[in-house]
Amino acid sequence: ILTCDPDILVLQEVSTGANSWIPILREFVKENGYGFYGFGHYKDRGIDTTANIDTSNAIGSEAEMTPILWKTDKYECVEKGHYWASSTPTVAGSVWKDVQSTHESGRLYPRCVNWLVLKDKETQEHIMIVSYHADPYTEMARKLSAQLVMEKTAEISGKYHNLAVVMAGDWNMERDQPTYSVITGNGYVDSQKVAEKTTPQATFSAWKRSPGAFAEADYIFVNHNVYVSEFQVYNDMDPDQMGVFVSDHCPVTSDIEF
Repeated sequence: ILTCDPDILVLQEVSTGANSWIPILREFVKENGYGFYGFGHYKDRGIDTTANIDTSNAIGSEAEMTPILWKTDKYECVEKGHYWASSTPTVAGSVWKDVQSTHESGRLYPRCVNWLVLKDKETQEHIMIVSYHADPYTEMARKLSAQLVMEKTAEISGKYHNLAVVMAGDWNMERDQPTYSVITGNGYVDSQKVAEKTTPQATFSAWKRSPGAFAEADYIFVNHNVYVSEFQVYNDMDPDQMGVFVSDHCPVTSDIEF
């Protein structure tokens, strides 16, 4: 992250339990001048990790969030919020009704979508950022959730004139799946596809367990008010050098103008 030095950063599967990333993020935000918004879930209820983060009753990865960070010297957060990828988006911990999970447990897990609107302090232009982690097992849940994200994003962005929109995260899908078509069919483009300079590579490595596990799962979608100059997949985080696998996904970045 420090190497990339992003103005805006979104993260997925940030645990808030015994192996919490929260202490690390607290120090990172403080030392590097970032603002932070993260609303996540713990079992059947919400957990706001933005200000005073209490992780004493959260264990392992049962509680997780998809926070958004931004450089406070460049951007002012003018609006923020969250909703649940479910039939009842305002009900904490809710899931899609009558959708059968293909996971061996047979159950869907709560998915919380974080969003905010930033104002560029220099240009006074606004940009909306959406951070999302999709269900990895069930196509119907992914498709319904993507449609909900489209509707909610349109509702929020409708309050602004020519708002730039960036939707980033672990979408757990390939480009030939219906969920991808839901997003592109609503006027958004895959930044990897429209970037002037790009590196079309797999983003999901499954801890390099097997060559067949490699796939594209992480995307940065933008609307027509965003120009993408470069898209990059950082797949050179060698565990022999780092000492540990940082993630089972590779970070992706987009250089944009709006």
